[in-house]
Amino acid sequence: MSKHHSPCASLSLKAHATAAGKTILFGEYAVIFGHKAYVQALPLRTHCLLKVMPTCTDFGIKLNLLNLGLTQTRSYQQLYDQYQAIKIQYSRFLAKEIPISHVLTEPSALMAAVLIEGFDDFFDGIEVVIASDVMPQSGQGSSAALIVSALLAINTLKNKKYRLDDIFHQAVKLECFQHGISSGLDVAASLYGGLASYQNKKFKPLSLPAFKFYLISTGKPFSTTGDCVALVKQRWMSDHDEQYNRIDCYIDSFLMTQDTYFLHQAVLLNHKLLVDLGVVPLKVQSFIHKIEKTGGVAKISGSGTIFGDNAGMVVAFASSEIEQICHDYGYGFQKITGVGAGVTGL
Repeated sequence: MSKHHSPCASLSLKAHATAAGKTILFGEYAVIFGHKAYVQALPLRTHCLLKVMPTCTDFGIKLNLLNLGLTQTRSYQQLYDQYQAIKIQYSRFLAKEIPISHVLTEPSALMAAVLIEGFDDFFDGIEVVIASDVMPQSGQGSSAALIVSALLAINTLKNKKYRLDDIFHQAVKLECFQHGISSGLDVAASLYGGLASYQNKKFKPLSLPAFKFYLISTGKPFSTTGDCVALVKQRWMSDHDEQYNRIDCYIDSFLMTQDTYFLHQAVLLNHKLLVDLGVVPLKVQSFIHKIEKTGGVAKISGSGTIFGDNAGMVVAFASSEIEQICHDYGYGFQKITGVGAGVTGL
């Protein structure tokens, strides 16, 4: 750790960055096992504003997390010590001594890790403001959007030249504290934006019109993404590889022909695979079955859940008939007709 000194003279007065949420159209678990996933950045954003406070002595670091209604002032040493504790807990997770949910144990913990990792030196007299349209624990990539927007804002505040690929690797490291082992998919979608395939940490933009679909909220899951990933890793078998290969063939056919028959077949099979893996609760299965009876198709988008009725987000390719079904189940929904841009500085 560097000796404490005032960094303010070398900083810009403020920096503002914004990054996209995302929805996984296909392959949220298959990507962990080397298969191709398909992701679309959403027109929903997380904003990170960093401001140098008027004087640069004894102010500490003020965290203002608007969506959580949380405001606190921490010293650099407190944040630094918290980050060291997070790394120790993460090592214990890797050693299978504790679940991933024991690594970040308070709402501001991820932000503390991002700040210490991003600044990589002593800093003080900074206000951090986070606001987001991206729903947490819903499969929309809220953690990735927070990390990516904050890292860009930090680089901008420091007047530091950066490459998006460097931010990618740093963000994936940080996302592991939230989810256990990050595939990098959420980070790539938030960072680069658009519609793309993703496989083995390679993000390939697709030159297609953005998918139009319903994004439906079934409620915040009671299990974490890390918990679900840990279970799926135990359950995934060679049969699941074969099932996903069939899904990928339908997706390829759709990409070549734009025939929605192939798209619907891919969604149907991917939903069946997720049910088999045990991450789609019965209530959500019933909801999706009713959508299918209208001629539409749907699947969870994100980790789902391993207990409880709430599974986060569902993506549905269907007619407006499903809006009444959503009302019947008490689920909120929105029509997605556009695609989100990658990370930007404002």
